[in-house]
Amino acid sequence: MLTVIRHVGNQALHGSGTSDQSVVLILDETQTELVELIFESINELVDELVTKPKASKRFLELVPQSVLDRLNKPAS
Repeated sequence: MLTVIRHVGNQALHGSGTSDQSVVLILDETQTELVELIFESINELVDELVTKPKASKRFLELVPQSVLDRLNKPAS
């Protein structure tokens, strides 16, 4: 899905004036399923790469440093 998103974005921004078939398919008003799939994929990417890491960081910031030190200590 990322390959399709990248290709369509590149063609839409940097195309040679004539859209290739993938861009035409994406922009077709009767073909809404593909557009919905692309936006769902983008939302999932943002969730995985931005939202979840920020939530994990906030969670770890609430854990006392002494606990984190013990957890990160190599097993003896």
